[in-house]
Amino acid sequence: MRRFWRFLETIVIGSIGGMIFYRFQLPLPFILGSLTFITLWQGLMLRTFYLPAPVVDTGFIILGINFGLAFTLDTFRTISMYILPFLIIVLIMLFFCVFIGLAIARKLAIDPVTSVFACIPGGLTEMTLASKALGANETHVAIFQTIRLLTVIFIVPFTLTRLFSVVGRTPLATEPVLVPSFTFTYLLYLIPACAGFFLKKRIPAGIIIGTLGTTALMNLTSLTLPEIPSYLVAMAQIAFGANLGMGITFSELKKAGRYGFYFLGAALVIVVFSMLCGALFALFTPLNLQTALLSTAPGGLFEMVVTATSVNGDPAIVSSLQLIRILLIVTIVPSVLKWYFTKYVYNHIENSTRGKT
Repeated sequence: MRRFWRFLETIVIGSIGGMIFYRFQLPLPFILGSLTFITLWQGLMLRTFYLPAPVVDTGFIILGINFGLAFTLDTFRTISMYILPFLIIVLIMLFFCVFIGLAIARKLAIDPVTSVFACIPGGLTEMTLASKALGANETHVAIFQTIRLLTVIFIVPFTLTRLFSVVGRTPLATEPVLVPSFTFTYLLYLIPACAGFFLKKRIPAGIIIGTLGTTALMNLTSLTLPEIPSYLVAMAQIAFGANLGMGITFSELKKAGRYGFYFLGAALVIVVFSMLCGALFALFTPLNLQTALLSTAPGGLFEMVVTATSVNGDPAIVSSLQLIRILLIVTIVPSVLKWYFTKYVYNHIENSTRGKT
């Protein structure tokens, strides 16, 4: 019963936050509103929230299906011409993030492995685990990655919705909340749901990739897939935001101490640099500016795709390129950094030994 009441409190507080953000026409209201209220409520009121894993997973599946429906055959044809320039942009951004991380490490005299992994715009869990394998301070990496993620998902949507003069609401702002009659075609969504659960623990972001990818492939066939009701999308976003908010505690932020301000500044610099990269991406490709900017934004796949629907961007292209970026980072970057830091430590020890002799 305790868990039930904590779960109910989590949903109520998250929903209130989402509705307040929605009422004031703020960007990503159901995600950011839920995240903000959950974080503040548990920090100020000293409450412990509870959100069962099946609820979070269901939210991911609903959002994955909803985004997968945006894919068409033209999307896949279009993406092929963007992959090479996008990979170049991503590599430039990664080198820049490593440079920023090393600069902070020298400035603060902290472990360079911890500093660099804290700046890499990859998955929070993946970067934390990868840094642990190299002997970094995994707690600090997790905290600084959280600061980076929050900086991106708050600043990028707010900036773009103001920049492109679009009312900062989700599609729900202009669409009535409809409750469609049930049809057996909804059972088709069991296929992407199963794919998401199958890949959940097998690959990074597996539940997202499996659900979104399978839905996209099904949408290319002759099957007629029904739209996801808007109220379900809103509920999934609230669950997603609440889950993020539950992972942010005042005590953990205090642990970062004065280092947190440096990594907040680093996150801001990385966001600005990603915007410049996005502008270059738009300049050398036929993509419109908002789609290019959201494709290169350093983190928050769901948040960037939702923002794309609010600023007349192409959510299918944004999700495709963001997935490519995330997969590249979580599969290749840890191994490259491991090689680099192993060589770095070896050379450092060798130079120190020569200096003593």
